Amino acid sequence: MAAILGLPGAYAGGLTLDRELKFSSDELSSGTATKPLAIYSAEPTAPDTLAWDAMGVSLLYGNRLCMTDAGSTDSWVIWKVALPPGYSAKKVTLGLAQIILDGAKSGEGDDKVAVSFSLDGQTWTPIEEIENLGTRTDAKIISKFVCEKEIDGAGVEEFYLRIGHAEGTDIQSDSGYWAVLTSTDPQGGPSPDSFISVVVNH
Repeated sequence: MAAILGLPGAYAGGLTLDRELKFSSDELSSGTATKPLAIYSAEPTAPDTLAWDAMGVSLLYGNRLCMTDAGSTDSWVIWKVALPPGYSAKKVTLGLAQIILDGAKSGEGDDKVAVSFSLDGQTWTPIEEIENLGTRTDAKIISKFVCEKEIDGAGVEEFYLRIGHAEGTDIQSDSGYWAVLTSTDPQGGPSPDSFISVVVNH
């Protein structure tokens, strides 16, 4: 059963989990295809924000998905990508309109925000890590973020992408606040800068 987070009650404007991004054979007929990502506001009239899994994040702050406890070591969102039988992923590209980093206290810290890849949703390989050195008074904003991963091996019909907090090892109790936006519109939603794109073998 899908879990709904963000606002009390099971209505629109929540984060709905257990949802795959499914590519069809028609979409992949040219060997590549792209699907939009959309994070919406938590307004009751807004569409649901769909993901596979999440921990320690919320839609309660406008048009973004953000961690709820800046001191927590566990906060992430996962998207699962599913291909048709007989298709195998060669490369995946993730685009996000904005990543906001409000991490380090007084500009000092060693926490990061990491984009990671997994074949099983359990074992993760970092694709890109960003030092979380923005502060509450001077946030670091990364616009039109893009990263990609070459996928080795045949028969990869499904995989997972995760973005979330990566705790540093040297500095304790530094804040790790972060947020992602798929659109800078106040209500959120899709934009050309937020997507998952795949290249496949068939």
